[in-house]
Amino acid sequence: MSIRELVEFLASAWRVGHLKAPLLLLRYLMLTMLNRTSRRRVIRHVPEIHAAEDVAVSATVQGITDIVVPVYGNFEQTRALLEALGNDPELPGRVVVIDDASPDPRVGPMLQAACADRADWQLIENEQNMGFVETCNRGFAASRRDVIVLNTDTEVPAGALWRIARALQAAPDIATATPFSNAAYGVGFPELNYPNPRPFGATTAEIDAAFAGLRLSTEIGLPRGVGFCMGMSRHAIERIGGFSTAFGRGYGEDSGFSLQAARLGLRNVVATNAYVFHVGGQSFGGGWQARSRRATLQILDRYPEYVKSVEDYLATGLARAVCFAAMLRLAESRSGAPVAIGEGAAADADQAVVTIGRTGPCAEATVTFRDESYGFSFGNQDALDRALALYRG
Repeated sequence: MSIRELVEFLASAWRVGHLKAPLLLLRYLMLTMLNRTSRRRVIRHVPEIHAAEDVAVSATVQGITDIVVPVYGNFEQTRALLEALGNDPELPGRVVVIDDASPDPRVGPMLQAACADRADWQLIENEQNMGFVETCNRGFAASRRDVIVLNTDTEVPAGALWRIARALQAAPDIATATPFSNAAYGVGFPELNYPNPRPFGATTAEIDAAFAGLRLSTEIGLPRGVGFCMGMSRHAIERIGGFSTAFGRGYGEDSGFSLQAARLGLRNVVATNAYVFHVGGQSFGGGWQARSRRATLQILDRYPEYVKSVEDYLATGLARAVCFAAMLRLAESRSGAPVAIGEGAAADADQAVVTIGRTGPCAEATVTFRDESYGFSFGNQDALDRALALYRG
């Protein structure tokens, strides 16, 4: 942490509660350390392969999960998102669009036109700007079902929302389900806690297809959901009451909701077979970093157990193992040939390769295609073999 970051932190901590500033600083530093070392974590556990597709679960999802889209400006990305939703034949339910008094005069007419000819789309127009939190809560109140809250700065492949709804419906104690993304804390691909470029020049749809093809029977718990695209169960919303206004107009409300759900004995999970691209940082312009830091402090103050849950999540390596298998599937689809795997493996220029090395008991696997390489470390050869089995299906 630089001197400037320390000064900004202490100023934020003082506003949260000056008597707690030293303790908050300790928790903040622990969380920062976990984030910065997440790239070096060893994968020790790998999800099991599902033997067959569960058609019974998929049949229950259609029509019971609404998509809540809060809108404030962001004309071009909002229009692109609504067009994508309109062209998705597998939406899990209605689309509820809330215009939070957008200052751009083009937004209102565009939203009205998008919703006018669709009986299963609803437009809510705030008379005055209410902020992200209260706007989302209006959307939740307009639905009686599970919901997926969806930011306008997202790129959503066809079928991804249906798969997120399915993950949310997998068990009655699930509160939230969050897909993998390029930039979403804990579910970044391939680096869980970092922003990532899309590997190998792939499109969002191609990356999503790599995840969608995985067959996993192991649910992966997540410390907290991420609100850029987060499925939320109706029973969790009813017990918690939606997003807390204690977080102001936005940032931290998704963490607060999911951590409160965990205290009630509910679970937050990864929607392991979906990927949604997230631009990020669009809602508050250049002020998003300060808002994010203040929100983190509020979370660390209210939920001190959060640091331990992040540590436990990173320690298993389950999500990272999924990223490895998806990376191989993506490399194969981009190259048009099976990935060459093995110690000292060599491949043609247009073939992806996984080279394997050893560091003590650990197996080091490096995925390379053309001029891009991504490294993964496994606790032992067995963990690597099981991760390769995920790729092969």
